[in-house]
Amino acid sequence: MRGWRPNAGYSSGYTNSMADYPSGIYTLAEPERVAIRTWDPTNDWNNSYMTNGTLFCIPEGKANGWQCVNPRRDYQNDVRLNLTTADVVEVRAAYTNFTQGVAKICLLPEYFPGEVRSEYNGIALFVELARSGGDLQVTAYRHVSTAADGTTNISSTVTCAYVPGQGVSMQVGATNAQVYYGTTLVTDVAHGLTNIAAVFTNGVFPHYEFQNVTNTSSAVVQMNGLRSQSLTTFTVPPE
Repeated sequence: MRGWRPNAGYSSGYTNSMADYPSGIYTLAEPERVAIRTWDPTNDWNNSYMTNGTLFCIPEGKANGWQCVNPRRDYQNDVRLNLTTADVVEVRAAYTNFTQGVAKICLLPEYFPGEVRSEYNGIALFVELARSGGDLQVTAYRHVSTAADGTTNISSTVTCAYVPGQGVSMQVGATNAQVYYGTTLVTDVAHGLTNIAAVFTNGVFPHYEFQNVTNTSSAVVQMNGLRSQSLTTFTVPPE
């Protein structure tokens, strides 16, 4: 049985380079819900696994199939960061071998082992990443429900030259959201949430997704360099 205490202490920050895990380690899934799928050496294309300091994110092998990563301090304590009107929270990840599919870096007000767009009836902010030729397309969103109009882009799509392994950071404060690709600020926009402290009253829970799109069923990406932290102000990431 897994318990959760809403009054548990906040995390000061979370960094995971994936460098200290044994190759082939099983990744954890919530009981009765596939959050990250397990490693099967006979069929790597259907299961996520970790090797050589990298998490190979492999979603369900069907159109729009997904998988997600929710960082934990330990089994009973999710990573969650305090966010007030006076500070900023950053959530970051780096991707390599990203050729198809869609990645999301999300800030949620609770733990959620699912796919945000189609399954989460709550408020969230996230940045969505997709490849286009030799570029990476970056778009920031506000999500409030699974309804057809429940997800709204709060920024136009920004096209960046794709650099393998370069980190993407989403930073959120009282009124604005910023997205960095490496050390370059690509988006600075009002997120539209009127009371950020009330929305994230139990803290910010980092949440990462990777999924196939409507015309793919075998997307895979290598993920490393996870980082989430509280900041005193919007800050250029130390790439």
